[in-house]
Amino acid sequence: MKTDKVTIVTVSYNAENDIEKTMRSVCEQSYKNIEYLIIDGKSNDKTLRIVNKLIEEYKNGNISFQIVSEKDNGIYDAMNKGIKMASGKWILFLNTGDYFFNHEIISDIFSQDYDDNITGIYGDTLR
Repeated sequence: MKTDKVTIVTVSYNAENDIEKTMRSVCEQSYKNIEYLIIDGKSNDKTLRIVNKLIEEYKNGNISFQIVSEKDNGIYDAMNKGIKMASGKWILFLNTGDYFFNHEIISDIFSQDYDDNITGIYGDTLR
């Protein structure tokens, strides 16, 4: 299996009700080389407390974490910060409140070789 670094970016703002489900979905992936960036718009609820608790819980796993919490100019500004910080070969945006279908999905996607000309991969949602 290839293990190119995959950067997952989650942007958040006052997301205390949703951030844990999203983060656990990332942290419980079986893939071995994930950089997880959480770009927070300076939340004033319990979001950062939850984020830090989960980072502590998963700190010895296969994920490297980076958190930025500062005022931004909206979701696209936050997403652009994530792009600039990313060091992975692939960047995936997982919005706060969203989660992966299962714990193998990143491994399933990146278990195959992609042509160097491929610039994007997309998936669908289940409701």
